[in-house]
Amino acid sequence: MANEDRLQALLEQLTEMEQMESREEVDGLSQLAKEILSLDPLNPRAKLALWASLEEDEAAKSLYLLEEALDAVRPLVNEGTPGMPEDDINAETYGASLECLSVFNYNLENYEKALAFAKELVAFDDEGLYEGRIPLYCALLKLEKHTDILSALDADPLETLVGEYARAFSHHGMGEEEDALESLLQAISMAPDLPFFI
Repeated sequence: MANEDRLQALLEQLTEMEQMESREEVDGLSQLAKEILSLDPLNPRAKLALWASLEEDEAAKSLYLLEEALDAVRPLVNEGTPGMPEDDINAETYGASLECLSVFNYNLENYEKALAFAKELVAFDDEGLYEGRIPLYCALLKLEKHTDILSALDADPLETLVGEYARAFSHHGMGEEEDALESLLQAISMAPDLPFFI
C-alpha cells in the first residue's frame, strides 16, 4: 500500500512538471520518471516523460521508450471512439506517443514506420489536436502512394493545408494536371502567405 501511495504522489508530481521550461526542470522530470518506473516499470506516462527529457540526438536513438509507452497505453484507450476527452491522461499519452513516433520516424527517413504510426494517430484524433496529418501525407508522398493519399483525404473529416497540398502533388504525380492545379489553388487560398507548405 505504501508503494501505491508513493506511486500516486509521484504521478501527481509528474502532472505538475510536464509543462517543463528550464533544463533544471527537464533534469527533474527525468529523475521523477525514473523513480516512477522503479515502482511501476511499465508506466506509459513515465516512459513518455523520460523520453521527452532527452536531448534530440539521444531521443532519436531511444524511440523504443515511446514504443514501449504506446504498447502499454494502447489497451487502456478506447480505440473504437475517435477523439480525446480532455481529462483522459491515457488518451493524452497515447496521442503524444504516436505523434512523436510518427514525426521522429519521418525525420529519420523511416517512412513506412512513420506512416503506420501517423495512420493510427489520425484515426484516433479526428479533431486535429496532434500533428498526425503532416507525417501521414508527407510519408505517403515520399512513398509515392498517390491513390492512398486521395483515399485518406476522402476519409479525413478535417480539411487541412497539408492535405490540400498533398492532394495537388498526388494529382500531379498521377498525371492529372487539371486536378492538380485546382487542388493547388485551393491550398494557396487556405494560406496565401504560405504557398509552398510541403
